[in-house]
Amino acid sequence: MPVVGAPREPLAKAIFGDPMIATNMFFRPLPVWAFGLSFLFPFTIWFSELPTYFGYCMPRLEVQLKNTWLAWFIASFFLAAQHMFLPTILNGGYFLWRFGMFLPFALVTGLALKFRPALLPYFVIVHALLDVTTVLVYLMI
Repeated sequence: MPVVGAPREPLAKAIFGDPMIATNMFFRPLPVWAFGLSFLFPFTIWFSELPTYFGYCMPRLEVQLKNTWLAWFIASFFLAAQHMFLPTILNGGYFLWRFGMFLPFALVTGLALKFRPALLPYFVIVHALLDVTTVLVYLMI
């Protein structure tokens, strides 16, 4: 969580001039249907996200590319890129902010799983807990 949180404000300040602009874009009122679906969100993501990028894609990219570092970077890049779109706000600065905020997390997570793939189940559990807390924080606002 600190790896994701550390770049949040400096990056928002660099892109928008004021960190509150990014925060206000991110935390908006939810429609009723989204409120209901937000409880399912953590359970769908934590089963798929890290296992897909680092358990399935990265090892196959390593074989195809014959370069373990490039495979690690590609898998990490696309994990971070996926986080640009939730929630989807059509603003280039917002997309850049979300990508930049998650890239360090994706690189560190991918690096840990590159060297210790047996940690994947533990990372999945921690990721689920982070997603649940994110939903709870969002719903409290």
